[in-house]
Amino acid sequence: MNADAVLQVFLPYQESPNFARMLAILTIPTTSPYHAPFSPLIKSAQPLPRTYIATAISPARDRSLRLLNDVAGTIKVALDEDVVHRALLAFWTSTMVELLDKVRTGKGVNEGMVKIMVEAFVTILSNKGSGSDVCVSAS
Repeated sequence: MNADAVLQVFLPYQESPNFARMLAILTIPTTSPYHAPFSPLIKSAQPLPRTYIATAISPARDRSLRLLNDVAGTIKVALDEDVVHRALLAFWTSTMVELLDKVRTGKGVNEGMVKIMVEAFVTILSNKGSGSDVCVSAS
């Protein structure tokens, strides 16, 4: 089983008991970028606040920006496969806003982070099929 893919699918539901259950049954390989932020949480099996995810994907914690790239990539994949849904857009938008707020009050903006986020925003805004869902998640 690909634990990274399962985590990516369940990330939009990080505040639900289902996320905690899924995390409890996953075996995250130590080579996975998801291991460091999520393996300590397996025993507690508690839903996660969005702030935890934003901190985990921030350039301060993940210098490779792999987790941020994965989260932003879920939007592109959903748009490409025409499976955009409100939970994903709401999660992505709120997590990115949280991340930008953390960076704004911190040491500054990482160029790699800006590149990933701008590309994701452009992808969303230039996709005709995401218009109504984007509007719904912004309200």
